[in-house]
Formats: sequence, structure tokens, C-alpha cells
Amino acid sequence: MIEEILSRALLGLLNGVAWGLIIALIALGLSLILGIMEIVNFAHGELFMIGGVITVYMVVFSGLSFWLACIVAPLLVAALGMGLERGVLRPVEGAPVRTVIATLGLSFILMQVVLLTYGGAAYNVPGPVTGVFKLPLVVYSKYRLIAAIMSIACLTFVLGILYKTKLGLWIRAAQQHFEMAQALGINVKYVNTIAFGLGSGVAAFAGVIASPIMAMEWIIGIDALLLAFIVVLVGGLGSIKGTFVAGIIIGIVESTAGIFLSPTFARAISLSILIGILVFRPRGLFGVW
Repeated sequence: MIEEILSRALLGLLNGVAWGLIIALIALGLSLILGIMEIVNFAHGELFMIGGVITVYMVVFSGLSFWLACIVAPLLVAALGMGLERGVLRPVEGAPVRTVIATLGLSFILMQVVLLTYGGAAYNVPGPVTGVFKLPLVVYSKYRLIAAIMSIACLTFVLGILYKTKLGLWIRAAQQHFEMAQALGINVKYVNTIAFGLGSGVAAFAGVIASPIMAMEWIIGIDALLLAFIVVLVGGLGSIKGTFVAGIIIGIVESTAGIFLSPTFARAISLSILIGILVFRPRGLFGVW
């Protein structure tokens, strides 16, 4: 009995870390857009979903390589994100209510377009790596370990852009003080477009990684958006470290609670953690605002 409990707890921990890193990727894109443009992007979950759907089209329907999808899907969704920022969000820039309505509208439009073209069925992508690791007390999927490594690599790549490039300096300047960055000659509209594209691409990459783990369907973005909001608020607005830590915490909580209780109770626990943190630390664990 004790061995079974330990085995399930260890499995929940491992799955939670892998899933938490994927959640952190989704939340990172949301945090970038929210921190720089001050836009609550309700269509962000659909960008994650589209990344997974493109992977299904490439791998399941067309027989192409999963690794090719890791490159193509984020680039396509990043381009889509930049187009949406230029064509839909820029005309309502500076009007919070209009941006909320615009992103909600985008969310419904993207879901319906995917439903019409992709259909209502859910598809899993075959993992590029099969087999398991035999660990003490548990047998664990090799792909989930690779998914965790890919998530860390993507997070490292984004950090490299933000802290090692001139573009990253502009993005961080716009995030810290929008008006001052504009006064110093930074093309803030260009930064907004690039940041929206980067956040969209990161969300799509998370969708690619998640596609062998969870079935991709047209409505899955709603759940991804909720998780991303929880992670961003728990970690703290504008904090990349907070996004990373909160993603792992929420991932472990949801995975472990889902094994011992049920997914519904797991989500209730995550929301309870969010409420508790907002009561005692309104800015989140590592909030910089």
C-alpha cells in the first residue's frame, strides 16, 4: 500500500514538472504580451491550440517529421500573431475595453475556423521517441523527459533574446516604462509587434510539445488560457522567474491531485492556491509591478 502511494506520488511529481514547464511556456507568452502592451489576450490559448493543430496536420495527416513541426508551427503562429497585432489590436490600442472585446472576438473566430477546417475530433500526435525509463517505484515515458528538456531549451532561448540582445533590451525597457522608452527613441510599435509575435510563437511551441501528451481539439485553448492566467498571477506579473516557478508548482499540484483525487478537484486546488496568494501577496510570488 505504501509503495503504491509512493509510486503514484513520484509519477505525479515527474508528470507535474514536465507539464508545469509546458504551462510556463504558455504563460510566458501571455506575460510578455500583458507586460509590454498591457493587453489581456483572451486569444492566447487559441495560439497554443493552433500550434498543436498544425503539428497534427503535419505529422498525422501529412506524415512529416515532428521535429520539422517544432520549427514550422511556431514560425507560422508567430507570423499570425504579428498580423493580428498589426491588423486587429493596433487600431484599438490604448482602449482596454475594446482590446478585451477584440481578443475575445479573435478567440471565438480562431476556434470556429479550426472547427470548420480541422473538425471536432481530438487527435494525438505519435511521440517522436518511444519507450520508457525504469526508475525506482515507477516506469516513466522517455518523451515526457524530452518534452521537459525542450521546454527548458525554449525558456532559455527566450531569456537569451530578452537579456542578451538589443531587441530584448527594447522589450524590457517598454515593459518597465512604456512612455520613457518611447521618449528615448525606441520604436514601441515595432517592439509591440515583435513581442506579440514572440509570445505567440512560444505558445505555439508549447502546443507542439504538448501534442503527443494530450489530444488536440478546437476547444482546448480555453483550458490552456485558464492555466496560463493562474501561472501568471501566482508567479507575478512581469516576472519570468515567477512564471517558471509558478508553472512547475501548478503543474505538480494539478498532476498529483489529479492522480489521487480527480482533475476537477485538482483545478479547484490550483484556484485555491491562486486565491490564497492573491490575498497575502497581491503582486504574486515574484511580482515586479
